[in-house]
Amino acid sequence: METGDADLLAAVERQWDATIARRTYLTGGMGSHHQDESFGDDYVLPPDRAYCETVREWRR
Repeated sequence: METGDADLLAAVERQWDATIARRTYLTGGMGSHHQDESFGDDYVLPPDRAYCETVREWRR
């Protein structure tokens, strides 16, 4: 965005779309590898040993 590089922006948007569609749990958690707190391969979302961090805003 800052440099006006449309190709770079398109690549980042494709990566974002793939991450949301293929590497995110239904709960919104992301990061399927507990070791190194990282993403795994597409659609590999283990239920028992995921890092699976979420961002949640608490309101009172």
